[in-house]
Amino acid sequence: MAYREDREALERERARLVQGVEELEARWTDTFWHEVAPSRGVAPPRAVSPSGGLEGEVERLTARLEVLSALERSASRIVADWGTPPALPGPRLVFGGLGVRLNPWLRPAVQRAAASMIEVVEREDPERSIRVRARAHRSQHGLHLVVQLETTVAPSVPELRVRHEGMFDEVRKLLGSGHDIQIGVDGFDGVFAIEGDEPTARALLDAETRASLLRMGEGDPVDARVRAGVATVGRRTASFGDADAGWVQRACRVARALRSIPARPLRAQ
Repeated sequence: MAYREDREALERERARLVQGVEELEARWTDTFWHEVAPSRGVAPPRAVSPSGGLEGEVERLTARLEVLSALERSASRIVADWGTPPALPGPRLVFGGLGVRLNPWLRPAVQRAAASMIEVVEREDPERSIRVRARAHRSQHGLHLVVQLETTVAPSVPELRVRHEGMFDEVRKLLGSGHDIQIGVDGFDGVFAIEGDEPTARALLDAETRASLLRMGEGDPVDARVRAGVATVGRRTASFGDADAGWVQRACRVARALRSIPARPLRAQ
């Protein structure tokens, strides 16, 4: 009789523990279990097979519940770390060199153009989350400054690229091999090719960001991308004699929008 009562008590305890474990496991998404839990040394659900009989299973479930309860106590910090872009290290301006041979009198002009862009970025980005990368470039049309604004994004943001369509994109479409994302906005689809993660693209490309990209691209083609925790937006060519404050302001807006792309959720809704 005592043995039966003990076993029934163990079975009730196991049922209670199973319910508690399943409830806490269900609070986390697959993204957490696949991408965050391993780095914290937490096994995914049902990774350990029952062993050691009923008593052994109760012990295993008890230990599992303790681990999950500790996760719950740290949940806010885990989610914040996952969704917060890291600080941008290094200087505000990275001048990548001239890359071409210039007359000595042109060098200060190129450097002044890059520095004037920094002045605009300083006003638009007091949090110091945006960096300017610039380098000189010579083409058949003359000397230009290649400009790129750079910021960081949350570690979980998938890769994405938004760029002006070119001749080869039209060829791909004619051949039926185009795979860019269409967001269903006339005047934007067909102007920009969007490649990568569609939910991320839709989160980024609100009306304000689309308008900024369209205005930025009225002169030279624009290229914005997210890759490996870094987001960039730039133009292939810009006159080194004119910093084009309006373009830099709009580029800062796009950089802030890139930085604000929400992380994939760790907590189940």
